[in-house]
Amino acid sequence: MTTLRERLAREWPADGSFLWATGIEDTFIGQPIIHSGRPLDEYVLTQHDRNWRQDLDLAASLGVHGLRYGLPWYRLQPEPDRFDWTWSDEVLAYAAGTLGLRVIIDLVHYGTPGWLEGGFVRPDYPAAVAAYAGAVAERYGHLVSAYTPLNEPIVTADLCGRTGYWPPYLEGDEGWVRVLAGITAGMRQTVRAIRAVDPAALIVHVEASTFVIAPADLPDEGRRVVEHVYLPTDLLLGRVQPGSATARWLLERGLDERLLAEFSTDIPRIDVMGVNYYPDISARQLTVEDGRLVDARIDGWTAGLRAVLTGYYKRYGRPVMLTETGTIGSDARRLAWLEASVRSIGELRDGGLPILGYLWWPLFDLVDWDYSAAAHASPGFAARMATAGDGTEMVRLVARREGQGLAAYLAPMGAWALEPMPDGTLVRRETPVAARMRLLTRSDPGHVPTAALSPQPAAWQTFERDSRSEPP
Repeated sequence: MTTLRERLAREWPADGSFLWATGIEDTFIGQPIIHSGRPLDEYVLTQHDRNWRQDLDLAASLGVHGLRYGLPWYRLQPEPDRFDWTWSDEVLAYAAGTLGLRVIIDLVHYGTPGWLEGGFVRPDYPAAVAAYAGAVAERYGHLVSAYTPLNEPIVTADLCGRTGYWPPYLEGDEGWVRVLAGITAGMRQTVRAIRAVDPAALIVHVEASTFVIAPADLPDEGRRVVEHVYLPTDLLLGRVQPGSATARWLLERGLDERLLAEFSTDIPRIDVMGVNYYPDISARQLTVEDGRLVDARIDGWTAGLRAVLTGYYKRYGRPVMLTETGTIGSDARRLAWLEASVRSIGELRDGGLPILGYLWWPLFDLVDWDYSAAAHASPGFAARMATAGDGTEMVRLVARREGQGLAAYLAPMGAWALEPMPDGTLVRRETPVAARMRLLTRSDPGHVPTAALSPQPAAWQTFERDSRSEPP
């Protein structure tokens, strides 16, 4: 009898198939965040922790075969020498075993256990996260074989190291470099620990992309913005050469020279380059006004999507997957983005770009990160989209929400909306995105039936015609 593990070894991506997938927002900051006193566990806030079976059934109903799924490290390992697998045993057995979903385990999604004081910059963080990763692979290797060591290194370094928003609350370039060094060492050891247990494990590196439109005559500050888009992945894959301008910048901000040299050896093998792209978060336009750099959010629509997928493939030579995409706003906008992005993926694949999959994120609405911001500068989805998208909704969403209930922080991004009931229950309401996905997932994106796509582009798609212009 063929085991699930044996079947997985023969399937995606080895068989050349295209993976339609979805995922559930899984930011896990388990300890109260100093700015608000609130933890940020999306599974608890969206009630997925108690509705997981229903939610996984919803995912399977889309016709997808893949699921990016985060494990809450702080709950699985409540003490340094103790694991509690009770919840994850049941969930992963159902997702992978009963439903047959190809699960990509998200090992670290912005947070660490409370007992690991100092988090990403603690000297023993790399060893701690590797021990956790190895334990997960040992426990669940019969069900899964794909892992993401750490979600979005660049965002982790930004929010934990540069802005002081999340633990360990560091600020400035020096803080950014300290966090980046810690998570890079951690990812390297994580890959080794997983492959020590399962040499055939699939490593899906997931990074937040940035589409930058900029003039050629940028000042140094602007050039660094452009160059640093790829820096975390470059560092992980040993591409930062000693003596280069990037190496000097890192060393001047505290990176240990011996550590930089170490990162150039024993380079981990990445199987899939996961690229996260949101049209209204991932695009920036740099201009120079009166000698000052102006960095503005824009809506990059599919011009940005094409650019980042092509850019990551050309830079690293690994097959790519769109590991997160979606947009905040009305059902109409989300539906238009689903269709436009699938069209673009199909066209890129037809043109020879090795794109292995498409993942709509999230399955259902999430709780905006502003929930834990209080008076601190907000990193939330709504705030970052304030200059993009369908404007009136953005104005509503970026309004100050302190003192209001959880419902005020729900970000409309999912294939299912979360609707608060008087008793506090969050009911899942299907949106048109879910119905359209069921049609799309029946085919390779290069061969989606015409009936599954709307014939006319949405008004904001005109941005694609001239990526140098402002979106409407």
